[in-house]
Amino acid sequence: MLIVLAIVLVCGTVATALGVAHFVFVTKVDNQAKAILSGLQHTPGVYVTLTVKRASMRLNGVSTAEAYIFPRGGPNLDGALSFDAVLTHRNEDVVTTYTLVNTRAYVTTSSISTGAIMHVSCLEALTTSTVLDEVQGTAQLLCDNGKLLQLSFAGENFVFCTAQDSKLQRAASDDLDMVIQYVSDPTLLPDLVTPWNGTATPLDCPVVVSSGIPPTPVAPTYMETASMVYNAATGPKRSFMMGKLSCECRRAKQPCLFVHGLGNSKAGPMVDTFKSYWGKIHEHSPCCSSTKFVQFDTVTQGWTDPNLQREFCTAALKISQGASQSTVGSLILVTHSMGNLLAGGAVASGMCQFSSRVTWMSLAGPMQGSQSTNLVASRCAASNSWFDRAFADVLGLTGLCPSPRAYVQLQHQSTVGADMQAKYQQAQAVRRTHGARVLCGTDPFGIGSPISNASLTVEQWHKTHCQCVVDCELLVRSQAPMVPNTDDELKGHTRASHVGGTLQVALNFYSHSSDGGLPYSTFGSQRARSSGPMSNIVSTPHVVELLDMRGQERAFDLDLHGFVPLGNVPSLATDMLDEHGEIADLVGDTLRLITAHVDAVVRGLIPSTESLSIFTTMTRSSNPHNSAQSQRRPSPLIHIDHTPTSGASFLTKFPPDIQNDIQSGRLRVRILSVWQPLVPKVLDWPLALADARTCPPTALLDSETRLAHGNIGAMSLMTYDPTVQWWYWSSMAHSEVLVIKNYDSKDSQGRTPHTSFFDPRSVSSPGVFRKSVEARVIVASTM
Repeated sequence: MLIVLAIVLVCGTVATALGVAHFVFVTKVDNQAKAILSGLQHTPGVYVTLTVKRASMRLNGVSTAEAYIFPRGGPNLDGALSFDAVLTHRNEDVVTTYTLVNTRAYVTTSSISTGAIMHVSCLEALTTSTVLDEVQGTAQLLCDNGKLLQLSFAGENFVFCTAQDSKLQRAASDDLDMVIQYVSDPTLLPDLVTPWNGTATPLDCPVVVSSGIPPTPVAPTYMETASMVYNAATGPKRSFMMGKLSCECRRAKQPCLFVHGLGNSKAGPMVDTFKSYWGKIHEHSPCCSSTKFVQFDTVTQGWTDPNLQREFCTAALKISQGASQSTVGSLILVTHSMGNLLAGGAVASGMCQFSSRVTWMSLAGPMQGSQSTNLVASRCAASNSWFDRAFADVLGLTGLCPSPRAYVQLQHQSTVGADMQAKYQQAQAVRRTHGARVLCGTDPFGIGSPISNASLTVEQWHKTHCQCVVDCELLVRSQAPMVPNTDDELKGHTRASHVGGTLQVALNFYSHSSDGGLPYSTFGSQRARSSGPMSNIVSTPHVVELLDMRGQERAFDLDLHGFVPLGNVPSLATDMLDEHGEIADLVGDTLRLITAHVDAVVRGLIPSTESLSIFTTMTRSSNPHNSAQSQRRPSPLIHIDHTPTSGASFLTKFPPDIQNDIQSGRLRVRILSVWQPLVPKVLDWPLALADARTCPPTALLDSETRLAHGNIGAMSLMTYDPTVQWWYWSSMAHSEVLVIKNYDSKDSQGRTPHTSFFDPRSVSSPGVFRKSVEARVIVASTM
């Protein structure tokens, strides 16, 4: 930047250069945030039409919704504008209205035919933009004459088009298109009122303002603005890649078999579609080479009946590829509700077996039975009042009184005999062994359908949180962690309910050294040679709030936060774990595999890489009984793997020409840790990471690391500071990677303190230990 400025001064073209700089600033750097906020602040309202791009995202077959946004007052201290909003979604039967009033959100459903309110409830919780030159990956020209702005909101990247008058026109993301219209006439706006739930006690809805939104950056300095102008004028085009409009399968396709649950009274042959039960799921199954739907009698036959189990096995063996005798071959098995128990029971009873090529997708499985079926039986038997008798009569008309055999066999595990309890436990064990993915609902009303009110009534009657037949609490408790199968793409270990969300946990911070000297730790073979204490570090636990980055992955940047989560990365589990689940030694082909893998991950993250060297690889296991000397335990102390001084010492390891480019400033050097699980889900001792922007230098101090062969290194430790913001990535999968920055030759860029931590929720999953591989990489790049 200074060199360019000097040339301009010498050539005597300062005025021209400033004119060009001003043009570049206005057209390519200035995001017009103040003008946009002012325009929004002074309009009575904004009308937005939303259109989903993907057919799979349609709600009840409808792809559009309309919203009115009401700006409320002026921007707050951090430049963000507060607003209220009303969003309406219509289908053939129901109008669903989402209302945001004074930072609290409500959802109301009403009947289109009668206008009657069906349901009112609270809606649980769900700005900085950069200028773009182009948007790729979409045939539609998003912005003809305006300016393109990229903005991350709620973990989703959007591209906005602003007109020359600084008004927003359109916006798009991978999943949504929005058309934005400013409404100048207040009479054209709908009424904005807090929904009434029909009772004397108003809804006490939570404030839906997420504390996990990264802090708003301060305004750029003069020099930072000058640098942005220079980069915009001379650098490459700033592009945004829009995702494809349809989902693709990233694995080999397999035949798919869909098995329904309770309540189907008509048996029949397998069919290609079953819309009355499954809707149009066959149109949104890109990994299916074919789709077949069973039609079993699940009213008069229960899930433990041998005939029904035999029918299931016959269908699975027929549809799967490469089946042998009674072993099901390659197949994606999708089971819903009681169909989960049927599949588990059939395998448990020996009717058939699942090979490792079966990918089992388990939907809403009542693996401990259902309290709703107990409710039906009790209502059928009740005669305490005219209401009980009338209700029993209604159930009788529907064929549910007396309770059919399938309903009797689905009564809750705690209310049945020892023999039936054993069958439940056996079916649960089969799903733990063979299940790949589990999905469950969390709300009895659902998305608004003819049975929504009935489902809500059932929940209110038996006082448990459920999704009609399936008790949500039981979904969680019945699904202990699954053990892996050998399917490369969808290797299991998924829980019925995603283990995530904000946590309050204790992390270990440096307190002092036990001998008053420089803190040190001893590693590797040096531990055996040392006669003194392995460490003099004394730590103190402090409870911190851990925010969950799950769902917000795209909001993170390696050079802003000091770490970045990466998804859809090839798994190393198949190549690094033996048949007993033990980690292979890091030698020979295994080491070469990891080296090539990490090299590809880093170059994909930093495309401008010119030199890359992997100088350390290691594996870790949280199993306290693990005897492998080559595996380390998770580190429970907050640290950064290098100090600024020790990191800078690595620069001499580059060839002379690279060192010259580093010294001249053409190349930048970063030392990264690339961390990847080897188990399908990390529940035990996951990682916690500090947002580098919030970590003050005063909280960090140097320590000595005593390594093999007498080598001495250094790492940074951290003392407690309550202002630091902490993150973790919940239920991290073996196809996901965390990249953590330990050193950066660009002084203004931060480093990330990190640690493993004990997640108290893992006590419900005994014996599920963390296994992971990590590599430390030094990278020289132009950016």
